[in-house]
Amino acid sequence: MEGKKRLLIVEDEPIIGLSIRKRMLREGYEVIGIEYTGEKAIETTNLQMPDLIIMDIRLMGELDGIEAARLINLNHEIPIIFITGFPEDEIKNRLHGITYESIVNKPIQFEELLKISNLAVV
Repeated sequence: MEGKKRLLIVEDEPIIGLSIRKRMLREGYEVIGIEYTGEKAIETTNLQMPDLIIMDIRLMGELDGIEAARLINLNHEIPIIFITGFPEDEIKNRLHGITYESIVNKPIQFEELLKISNLAVV
């Protein structure tokens, strides 16, 4: 039997992070953590090696989600799904050179997030 897919959630709004966690646990993912900063996202990624990262673009701390993803990309090939309340065209140019699966807009449509997640960690 194949093991559960390990998921790291990076979201600075606790209610959203916990909502994603609850839904993804129900769908069979193993949630290895919810981090609130880009710095902690990098640290947890290096220690835990998730199969997938769901990353908000706006985070607490010095690094936003885009910069955290850029640094994660340097050392790991882990699929990243960005979630954001920003219009996509405002952030597209900052994403140049970053490997990511998709951008999901807030409010999150969980069916869309789940579909992208399942495709990202085949």
